Amino acid sequence: MADWDPTECTITWGGVLIDSGFAPGTFISGGYAEDRVLVQAGADGTIARAINASKLGAITITLQNTSSKNTELTAVLRAARVGGVKSPKAAFAIVDRKGTTLVAGSEVWVQKEPDITRGKEISETAWTFQGRFEEIAAGGN
Repeated sequence: MADWDPTECTITWGGVLIDSGFAPGTFISGGYAEDRVLVQAGADGTIARAINASKLGAITITLQNTSSKNTELTAVLRAARVGGVKSPKAAFAIVDRKGTTLVAGSEVWVQKEPDITRGKEISETAWTFQGRFEEIAAGGN
């Protein structure tokens, strides 16, 4: 029997280890921006394929708005801006220690700072990371 344990999933970017504070429900989503194979059918029915070399992708991580990881991620962005870097790039990784899912990117940035939502109950903060992902492999447990 396979077991999924969200406490065995870690995410890193910009020196921040995200291993807690995940929102309930889906807290990781995303993938490559383009199809791996582009297909064209000719007028005579001939089919041709082009292997797409693009590694552009996006991964969204959703945290509870109470998570200290929001503060840590924001601090990385602020420090970069103070240093004159408008959009810092860093290595990104998702590792599932109980399974085989793996995401690895060498040049990844925050696509857009999260929208702020607050209400009577705990809300969610979604961080979307975009960049060059050498590996986005959906594994099992």
